[in-house]
Amino acid sequence: MKGAITALDFGDRRIGVARCDATRTIVTPVTVFNRRDREYDRLKLNELVSEQDSVLLVVGLPLNLDGTEGPQARKVRKDAARLLDGRPEPVIFYDERLTTFQADELRARGDLKSDGDALAAAVLLEDYMFSEGARR
Repeated sequence: MKGAITALDFGDRRIGVARCDATRTIVTPVTVFNRRDREYDRLKLNELVSEQDSVLLVVGLPLNLDGTEGPQARKVRKDAARLLDGRPEPVIFYDERLTTFQADELRARGDLKSDGDALAAAVLLEDYMFSEGARR
C-alpha cells in the first residue's frame, strides 16, 4: 500500500501532526492544535487528516520503558478510537518511546525549528518509516 502517511502524537492538551509524501521519502512536521473538547478535537483532527490525503495513520503509543502498555497508552488508544472513528484509513499504533526527547534534542541543537509536538510526530513517523512495517 503506497501513499502518504500521517502521524499523530496525542497529548492531553495538544495533538501533533506530521506527514510523509506519497513516495515515502520526505517526512514533514505539519502542525499542532490545542485540544478543547471531544467534538472540537474530532472535527479538527478529521479536517487535518483529510487535508493530508494519506492512506495510513500512525498513532504514537506511549509504552512504558519495559515495552508494556500502561494507563497513558490505554488512554491514547481510547482517544484515537473516539476521534478517528469512521475514518477510512487504517490506523497503526506505534511505539513512541523517547520521540519527544529526540524532538527536544533536535530543537535544542537548532536542527529544526518546528513545534515540539509536530516534531515529535515527525520523529515518530521517521522511526516508523525505517521499521519493517513501512517497507511493505
